[in-house]
Amino acid sequence: MPMLYGEGSKAFLRLQEQTIKQSDDHSIFAWPIYAQGQPGLLADTPEAFANCAGVRAKASRRGRPAFASTNRGLSITLAATMLKTDTYLVRLDCVDHNMPFGGHEWAHLGMLLMRLDEDDQFARVTHQGATFLQPEASTWDNERWQKSRIGRPVLNIQINVRQSFSTHDPRNQLERIQGFRLVTSNLLLTSKSGKDMYKITAPSWAIQERIMSIPAFHYGFVGSIDIGQQGQKIRLIKLGFDFDYNPMCFVAMAGGQEQPTHFFDGKGQFNFRLDSPVTQWTKERLAQFPSIHERSPLDMLAWNTIGRKHVSELKLHPGLWALKGDRINGLDVSLGGLARVKIERAGYQGRLI
Repeated sequence: MPMLYGEGSKAFLRLQEQTIKQSDDHSIFAWPIYAQGQPGLLADTPEAFANCAGVRAKASRRGRPAFASTNRGLSITLAATMLKTDTYLVRLDCVDHNMPFGGHEWAHLGMLLMRLDEDDQFARVTHQGATFLQPEASTWDNERWQKSRIGRPVLNIQINVRQSFSTHDPRNQLERIQGFRLVTSNLLLTSKSGKDMYKITAPSWAIQERIMSIPAFHYGFVGSIDIGQQGQKIRLIKLGFDFDYNPMCFVAMAGGQEQPTHFFDGKGQFNFRLDSPVTQWTKERLAQFPSIHERSPLDMLAWNTIGRKHVSELKLHPGLWALKGDRINGLDVSLGGLARVKIERAGYQGRLI
């Protein structure tokens, strides 16, 4: 590595870049965020590693995908699982013996990354003040999820992380609410006697703000709105996210609930365990559609087609729509002449929902 006079603090960055050209050791990324404005994977100074004495690299029998500096940032493929909106816990092949489970053979350090507006761009973030978590082994057990739909999905995703951002969307700095705010007031009707004519089912329901949400590490479905007693054609609406945090919306009419369906059981709850009669895409076909446009393991059936003028006519099942939007652009679709579904990402009281 030749000396470059006058480069100052950039010398340490260049040393790390030279190191990763010859080594695939993930522990080079195991330094904690210690100051504002540190979105990259490489440290600014040697002091960043001051508290990393407990970090040890782990061997990999299968080998690790290559990673390198590119014009899209440092590019690396890592196993990722959902933490909270736009944020993932990604597995590094190293362990910190000073953290929980550090003495276990199966332990892996998990780094927190937030997906930015460009699908392949990520930045390092913290969760409750921590840059890393070291969860128990079941967090990374994707085979269990694939077989029984129990546990959590884990996917290998390609990540590009820039050391700095010349233009950084200020919305990426906002705290996320992992859920939905019901803006449409005519869903939440009350009778003349003041009795609610709807039923909200969600882990958290803030009635004043009309926000249904789920806590960190929860994934999939956020909640449902049962409006069957209002006498409308639509009976049930369920909302959630897929692995890429695209919004999902399932709308059921009375027929969609009463007839056998592989989305809902007799109580209107989402049913993971019923086999689908609809052929799923093969792994080979999935591989042809990488990144955010790929069908994730949370896709149980095909999604309704949205045609011209944002109208969805094709039903998977009589009386049932399965709609998926975009994590940035949301969803705006008409269900024939029956209803309009609009989901958008917006700021709310200094947060993003």
